[in-house]
Amino acid sequence: MPDRLGEDYVAGTLAGDPAAVTLVEDLRAGANPTGVGAALTVLVEAAHRHATVAATVVVPTIAARPGVALTVSGSALARLVTLDALDEQIASRVRDLLRDEIGPVGLHTGTPSEWRPLSSGSPTGQQQPLPPRRSGLPSWPT
Repeated sequence: MPDRLGEDYVAGTLAGDPAAVTLVEDLRAGANPTGVGAALTVLVEAAHRHATVAATVVVPTIAARPGVALTVSGSALARLVTLDALDEQIASRVRDLLRDEIGPVGLHTGTPSEWRPLSSGSPTGQQQPLPPRRSGLPSWPT
């Protein structure tokens, strides 16, 4: 369950606390890598209810360092690509990094009625067959 009170507190604090501004600048610059994923996960959730957090913190951070998007939780990554403030070019850079990290991905943008795959499993759009099972892995009952 999201910590909406905490996210709202963070959003309110970012607006006027000089220490918070410094932390955001450090996050954007990569000065303190410890806890980046957890911090950005909270910020992504806060950005959905506070447009200023999206426009002043999350999107500029992802634009400056797209690889930092891979440090957030899976659900936060899915929520990140649905931010209205995130443009297609930045989403594409994140998708490319994710594809390089784990293989073909199909992140979606927009509202559910507008969802379209940003990438397919192959250049022809056909599904790729699963790779053969590695030896030593347990077999699942069929």
